[in-house]
Amino acid sequence: MSSMFTVRKSTAYLVVHCSATQPKMDIGAKEIRQWHREKGWIDIGYHFVIRRDGKVEIGRPENVVGAHVENHNSNSIGICLVGGVDANLKPENNFTPAQFAALALKLHELKQKYPNVTVQGHRDFPGVKKDCPSFDTRKWIKDTGVFTETAEPIKLDNDGLIIRCIEVTAANPTLFSLAKRFGYTAAELQKANPFVDPTQLKVGQLIRLPD
Repeated sequence: MSSMFTVRKSTAYLVVHCSATQPKMDIGAKEIRQWHREKGWIDIGYHFVIRRDGKVEIGRPENVVGAHVENHNSNSIGICLVGGVDANLKPENNFTPAQFAALALKLHELKQKYPNVTVQGHRDFPGVKKDCPSFDTRKWIKDTGVFTETAEPIKLDNDGLIIRCIEVTAANPTLFSLAKRFGYTAAELQKANPFVDPTQLKVGQLIRLPD
């Protein structure tokens, strides 16, 4: 590891951020790294960046001190969602379902590695006057049940034909998150469920798995 980084000795927070860019801007860790270096920083401030399509990109090494929340860089991991402002650069929750699905998975993964962490948005820290990440992270976690385990696939007997289904849960409320959880693509699930509107899924609804 480069000597320019300081190894983080403890991890007390997982912090959700936004890039404060308009949704039409398809950027990632490369662009944010350039912006931060232009400010004189040694590297990108965040540890992870989630692009508009849900792809998770690596920022700083996970085990080093970041540069994303004042007074807490030494004990936190920063995750940045690309987007977060409207055409007038005002705060707006305009993140895609793919981004929220990727965020849920990344937070779940990190919470298993750092079980005692607090998960919150940048704006939830004392003294922060920004709206970052442009939505209430704590409420989102509570409403979606990010850290709730997902049940295994259900087998239904339809006149001798066994159909494997998965249940929409608060932890996995979209086709994107269900697909990632069970090893499919969202397109494959949509093809297996042609009459399901992916924007109108409800908790408890059954989604058929591809044959």
